[in-house]
Amino acid sequence: MTPIFKDSYGNEVCVGDTIIIEAHYSFQHMKGKEYIVTWDEKHGMYKHKITEVRRGKSFTSEDNFYGVARFKKVE
Repeated sequence: MTPIFKDSYGNEVCVGDTIIIEAHYSFQHMKGKEYIVTWDEKHGMYKHKITEVRRGKSFTSEDNFYGVARFKKVE
């Protein structure tokens, strides 16, 4: 796949890659978790998606990169 941007360390990132958010300006609970990079065609933006299991139920959330201060690609 064609790289779309680079992480905080210069590694090329593509849609479908896994990243770890290391710092976020507003939402500290996002730090240290693994996310999948996605493309939202309707809104024309890249997002990160996570699926977590809490109390036996699976939850998926997807957010844009606004506020992400530092992240790294998982190799």
